[in-house]
Amino acid sequence: MAGSGSAELAEIAASPRPVHERAQAMLDELQRRIPFDGAWMALAEPDGAGYTSLASTDLDGSSVRYLSGPQMAHDIALTGADRHRSPTSLSDLPSSSRDLRTWAECLPPRGSTRRCRRRCSRPAVGTSAS
Repeated sequence: MAGSGSAELAEIAASPRPVHERAQAMLDELQRRIPFDGAWMALAEPDGAGYTSLASTDLDGSSVRYLSGPQMAHDIALTGADRHRSPTSLSDLPSSSRDLRTWAECLPPRGSTRRCRRRCSRPAVGTSAS
C-alpha cells in the first residue's frame, strides 16, 4: 500500500474481508508505521462482561485471554475508556491506578515485564487454559 496512513487504514476497514482479517491487517499496518511492543483489538460484548478478541500482535494466547476477560472489561468501564472521550493519561483517570488490576498486573512501566509475564501467563478468570 502506498499513500497516507489514514487512507490505507480506511481501505483496510472498508475491504470485504472478514472482520478478524481486517483487524489484523490494521494492527500490522499500524505497527509498520508506529512501532509498538504489542497490541490487541477486540469487540465489546453487548452485556459488558468482556471482549471478543479480533486480532493481536506480539501477545501470547494467555495474555489475549486475560485481556478478553471480565477484569479487563471492569477496568475499561472504571476508567471510562468505553465511552467517547479524548485520550486520558493515567494521572487524569477518574479512579486511582491502584484500583485498576489490569494496569497493575499487566501494564507495568516499560522495562518491568517480569510481573506481566507472571500474571498474564495464568488463565483469565472464568476461562480455562488451553
